[in-house]
Amino acid sequence: MKKIIHSLLLLAVCVPMAQAAPPTPWDSIAQDSVAGSTTVTMKDGKKHRGKSAKFTASDVKLDPSGESFSRDDVKEVVIRANRDPCCSALFLPLIPAAIALSPDPGDGVAATIGVAIIMVPVEAVCIVIAPPIAAVQAIKRLKPAKILYKIAP
Repeated sequence: MKKIIHSLLLLAVCVPMAQAAPPTPWDSIAQDSVAGSTTVTMKDGKKHRGKSAKFTASDVKLDPSGESFSRDDVKEVVIRANRDPCCSALFLPLIPAAIALSPDPGDGVAATIGVAIIMVPVEAVCIVIAPPIAAVQAIKRLKPAKILYKIAP
């Protein structure tokens, strides 16, 4: 039992280190715009956040705030992958189905009732599947997003 616990602890420590992004040189990313959740850490310890960043040889500019930071003042820039909205995979297939099955306004009440009868099983499946998917998504959001770049000046 002790060996299993030690193995699990070792995995818990080693796996996140293996997933860490290697440092990317500033000069290799200069003149590029990078999309992703961006955190700029200054040498004095302050952190500034943005949705994307534009790099030049001398500074980095955060979007949407427009703040610009000199390369000499920056300690580190970490860019994480953007997260998908929760449960979008569950509801996106319903949109084309609803559009394809929507009756024309001139078809009358019978066509509307027919579409409603067809959509009931689809909605029932979504009602059954939604809580487990929402729980899994909530657990996934507890983990930090994947680091795309870790840039050091």
